[in-house]
Amino acid sequence: MLQILKKKISSILIATFMVLLSSTVFAQKQPLPPPPLPTAPAFPKLFDKNTEHQYLQSLNNIMRMQLKKIKKFDRRAYERLLQKTYFNTMDIPFFNKFDKKRMRRRKEISSLEIGTTSLALTYKNDASADKSKIKKELTEKLNELFTLKEKNKQQDVERLEKKLKDLRHSLTVRNQHKDEIIERRLNELIGDEKYLEWNE
Repeated sequence: MLQILKKKISSILIATFMVLLSSTVFAQKQPLPPPPLPTAPAFPKLFDKNTEHQYLQSLNNIMRMQLKKIKKFDRRAYERLLQKTYFNTMDIPFFNKFDKKRMRRRKEISSLEIGTTSLALTYKNDASADKSKIKKELTEKLNELFTLKEKNKQQDVERLEKKLKDLRHSLTVRNQHKDEIIERRLNELIGDEKYLEWNE
């Protein structure tokens, strides 16, 4: 009888222990927090403090003030625009020689992008700003920016159309002289050009 009682007590204790253990384990298990959102990769550092300062000094006062405002409100936008402006305002002799108008437009586009970003950040973050005046100025600058970008696209289209015209002409001429071209290449490949040399 004592044996039966011991068995009942031990099984009750084991069952109680299991209930307590499982409730403790499950009570501590909380849902996992959501994973952190991926952040956009930072732009590689192009400027150290000294180079950044020197470059900013090379810009006009308006651009410098606008970039300073952008840096205050949005560091990432500041770094992106600083690098873009740096590359767009570089004097590259090869491009300057062949496409001065496009280079001038690239510089104007950079200046307008800085201006529009500065205005947009002021509109969003400065409670004391005259919102209607900023919105009107932003609209005007965006119109200018759109026009300049479309001029670049138009120039790209014209350049591609010219290249396409030249390729079509080349294709027509090459098809007309197909046999001569193949014969010349055949002679080059098999080394049978000795009688075609100028000095022979």
